[in-house]
Amino acid sequence: MADAGATFTNSANLNGRIFRKGIRNNNVMQHGTLDGACSFSVSANRGAEAPAQVLGVISPDQIATYMDRDSVGLHAENYAPQILATTSTGTYTANSVTFGTALTADQVKKLRVGMIIDTKHTPTKYSGIVTGWAANGTSITVEGWYLVDGSSASHSKVTPVNGTGVNINPFTKAWAMNANVFIDTNSHAVAAVGLELGVSNEKFDYDPVTDTWHTWCYDAITLGSKRCETAYMQRGYYYKGYESRGATGYGFTGKNANGIWPSVAMFHSQANSDYQILFQPDVYGNKTSFAVKKDGSVEMGRIDAAATVTLDLHSSGNDIDYDARISATGGTTTNGGGTMTLAATSINLSPGYIVEFNSFRPSVDATKSLGLPQYRYSIVYASTGTINTSDVTTKTFLNIEQAEKDAAVEIRGMMRKFQFNDAISEKGADKARYHFGVGAQYVRDVLTKHGLDPDMYAFLCYDKWEDEYEDIYEDVEVEREVAGKADEPVIINGEQVGTRRVDITYMAKVTEQRATGEKRLVRKAGELYGIRYEELICFIISRL
Repeated sequence: MADAGATFTNSANLNGRIFRKGIRNNNVMQHGTLDGACSFSVSANRGAEAPAQVLGVISPDQIATYMDRDSVGLHAENYAPQILATTSTGTYTANSVTFGTALTADQVKKLRVGMIIDTKHTPTKYSGIVTGWAANGTSITVEGWYLVDGSSASHSKVTPVNGTGVNINPFTKAWAMNANVFIDTNSHAVAAVGLELGVSNEKFDYDPVTDTWHTWCYDAITLGSKRCETAYMQRGYYYKGYESRGATGYGFTGKNANGIWPSVAMFHSQANSDYQILFQPDVYGNKTSFAVKKDGSVEMGRIDAAATVTLDLHSSGNDIDYDARISATGGTTTNGGGTMTLAATSINLSPGYIVEFNSFRPSVDATKSLGLPQYRYSIVYASTGTINTSDVTTKTFLNIEQAEKDAAVEIRGMMRKFQFNDAISEKGADKARYHFGVGAQYVRDVLTKHGLDPDMYAFLCYDKWEDEYEDIYEDVEVEREVAGKADEPVIINGEQVGTRRVDITYMAKVTEQRATGEKRLVRKAGELYGIRYEELICFIISRL
């Protein structure tokens, strides 16, 4: 043990410990285990002679179980203590509590002025600071009693209700180390760090292929048998909860350990932030390139420059670029102006439709329609006509009745030249094109006239539909937190020497669309007759 200013001649010959009072403790040559492998140890609530638990073997043969040989500069530990004493009852005054059963002599011996004492009142307890006690352990005096309601406001002294007991010296949280830095308006410093950890490595590079040569700057482990909550916790008024700078491999990595892996997800958010995940690469001008919103919506692609965006999907198990790809290109200043490409051998549109490289078809034969009675295609372009099933093995042939022949003759005489009304409205009567055919309702009436059931003849079609509605939305102006950037002055020695671009959040009014609960009629109920002309013509020809 030496004074702070003492010097040594030939200090290299020392091989024990040098302790300079109030300054430092040097272990010139660490060795073995426990205190010998540690330079300085701080222990709380573990015993007066508890050694540092470095390579903490309790028998020589245990060095065959633990593979590493540890050397520690600073060791800190805190065993969360038991409650010194607890009582079942108590009688209170403004500054004391008297027990129905006195404390033991050993408990009295351990009492200290300044200890905290909590009552067992529920749902809210009272607390006081110990100022003294009766030598026989029947009572304790306190500076005063205060209702522990969690409020930051000042509290008045009160007297607890009699009957409920107390807990003496009840520590509820234990810290091995609590490091804090304070910077106030009078501080000259322009930066502050609560705890700095570093590794100086001049021997080897970590090998990610073999996962060897480990150097960890921060190692959070569990030593007990019970599951702990959080290995890293950020609380309070920070703009960023975690930041990675300069990592040459990955900014964040998750691995299995001893057959254990996260049961839910590597990343789990219960925050109410509008954006749950946000990528804003510096190389893209800090503009968003990928985002996941709290409602599950996803945004992909650069907004600083035009670029093709792809979503590659792998399903074959082969090491190829993609098995299926969704890509987007182009676009304008109008929403929906880009082009989307689906690259795959086959695309299933559930339920029931499949797009293949040379066809668009239903997934089950003869089960789906193309269009609806109230939502028809205006024109179908094709290089050849449609092919209808006519295989003799699929049909049961019947004789054509005389009433059907008579109806066919009458229908043949009803063929007319006509114009579609919507074409007249759009183009005018002098421009609307001529068509030739029949009126479906007239065909229906002729069949009925000849004693035939119109519903039995497939060339006559009839469909109807009910009213269709859609939700009504309205624009609502709300105020919420949004992200942005601002120039922050850099002050040194009280003078501004420049600015720096920083991320900020601020409250702003934004417009959102919300459903009003009302609905709008988009299509009235209606009905529509139609004709399958190839079958009607066959019906008429049967009479010729």
